[in-house]
Amino acid sequence: MSPKYQITAVNVMPILKVLVYSGLSAVVVAAIAMLESAEIAPQYVLLVPIVNSILYTLKEFFTVRVN
Repeated sequence: MSPKYQITAVNVMPILKVLVYSGLSAVVVAAIAMLESAEIAPQYVLLVPIVNSILYTLKEFFTVRVN
């Protein structure tokens, strides 16, 4: 097989990253589907921006910065 068409560690990391993001997206969609079937009290609606902020903070924490 030609070296041009071989999978290397450089190619695998972006593929794994997409798989992880896809899996996490599926978890979020499942959670949204479960929340739609549940009745949420109005006082808990304020938790949505808090949870969103926590998730964004975690995403930024685990994002690798390359200078």
